[in-house]
Amino acid sequence: MDNKTQIVFKDILHEEEYEKAIARLNDLLDEIGTNEQHPLYHLLDTLGTIIEAYEIEHYPIPNCHGNDVLAYLMEEHKLTLSDLPEIGSSESGNR
Repeated sequence: MDNKTQIVFKDILHEEEYEKAIARLNDLLDEIGTNEQHPLYHLLDTLGTIIEAYEIEHYPIPNCHGNDVLAYLMEEHKLTLSDLPEIGSSESGNR
């Protein structure tokens, strides 16, 4: 039995377990992809659910407006409105 099938299903309690779970999930995704008929698909699905529960508790997504998200991403990537002509230019303002 390989280490992909030796996962014990339990809550993820700390960051180290989270990182290991993410690595296992990525390995499973590489092997299975979206093939729901694969024998390990339910393992992948269950592990994803456990990881999601940990992320909801430890990495909550703040409730914010789309403009705030866009402004953050633009700042993070050092973009200006002229870099994103499909949403407007600095001359025309916000749409």
